[in-house]
Amino acid sequence: MSQLKNRLRMLAALLAALTILVCAVPATVFAASTGTSTEALETVSSYPYTTKTKVKVNLRSRRSTRSVLLKKIPAGAEITVKAVKGSWAEIEYKKYSGYVMTEYIVLKEVKKVKVTATPTPVPTLSPEEDAGGYKILQKGSSGAEVTALQEALIELGYLSGTADGNYGKQTAAAVKAFQKANGLTVDGAAGEETQKLLYAGKGKKAEVKATATPKPTAAVYVQTVSGTLRQGSTGSDVKTLQQKLIQLGYLKGTADGVFGKKTAAALVSFQKNNQLKADGIAGSKTLAKLDASSTSVTAVTAAATATPTPAQANNTGTIVGRPSASKVIYANWYTTVKAVCRQYPYATVYDYSTGISWQVHIFSLGAHADFEPLTANDTAKMLRAFGGNTWNPKPVWVIFADGSVYMASTHSNPHGTQHNKDNNFDGHACIHFPRTQEQVEAIGPDATGHQTMIDKGWAATQAMK
Repeated sequence: MSQLKNRLRMLAALLAALTILVCAVPATVFAASTGTSTEALETVSSYPYTTKTKVKVNLRSRRSTRSVLLKKIPAGAEITVKAVKGSWAEIEYKKYSGYVMTEYIVLKEVKKVKVTATPTPVPTLSPEEDAGGYKILQKGSSGAEVTALQEALIELGYLSGTADGNYGKQTAAAVKAFQKANGLTVDGAAGEETQKLLYAGKGKKAEVKATATPKPTAAVYVQTVSGTLRQGSTGSDVKTLQQKLIQLGYLKGTADGVFGKKTAAALVSFQKNNQLKADGIAGSKTLAKLDASSTSVTAVTAAATATPTPAQANNTGTIVGRPSASKVIYANWYTTVKAVCRQYPYATVYDYSTGISWQVHIFSLGAHADFEPLTANDTAKMLRAFGGNTWNPKPVWVIFADGSVYMASTHSNPHGTQHNKDNNFDGHACIHFPRTQEQVEAIGPDATGHQTMIDKGWAATQAMK
């Protein structure tokens, strides 16, 4: 019995010694034995950041292994990480944007550094786009967005004269009058609410005399032509301008209502002969001089410039034959394509399934692009591609004036705001470009439907390469 007790004491002592030994093993040794890495991640201050892929990885259109495969990215490729959510990272690789699984890339730890803002003496509105996708316009702003704003104010009677693209005192006064009449905050700056109401065509028309802008010399001409005309403009005002140029011998052929290269060349000749700024743009001074043609304008004696056919007239990325599928780009609307639309508002829409193309003017850039067909012929071609007016989305390629081609989806149903009265399309339609899953879900079912069609179209485009 005593022998058994001694053995039990020895066994207990041995177990105690083993316990102490196990507890003394460093955690790093244990981690190494289990294959778990404890290497610290590289730290960066914010997204986006540049990193590399660990292995060959699939770039997907959404955070799902069942979504469209956009590209196979090789191992060791340099990518830009824009955001990380769960097991997926939103990234950019060359001309592609999409999602990859985080386990296949070298992640970095984002630790935001708190920066103390330098106080500014005078607070100003931010020029950045708000959640609605509208750029805040205010005194000092200039460009195409201001021109569009002024034209809308002129149409409703809050501003008179011509749109010059410069946001000055008179434009601010007109915006204030519009805001006051429509129950908006009266601050003279055109933000999201002001622009949405203005461009939706639901704002009240002015009941008083419009805020004056510098008057053209001859008021009679303003009764027939309103606003500045330039290459890409269309409609009855352009037709009137062309008729004047034909009458004076600067242009030959017939007036077609499309302001193209030949019309611009004829206008430059007229301006040079009449001591005007030869820029090919019909502003108030040029229009006034044209109106006074019966008494004082110098007519041209040289051969007139030919009026172009509509197919030649527009700086729209006109295509000859089928575009190459290898040139088509899948890019996010908010980060890439919206800026392209701002720079090149005239474009060609190509339906790769039928081979039919039509030209458009893009005039509003919110959560998607609003457009109008340039001519009645463009409307007819669009309806032929769709088989009539329909809300059903169709995947298309959009070709801009710089030659770039982007994946998109559109429909053919006219609705809402209409600027072009001569294209047989009573309103406008929409073009949707790629957006993230979160972005389309925040917008609604219509955007989701277009995104689905864009992804199907992209898969079809990839198969053509």
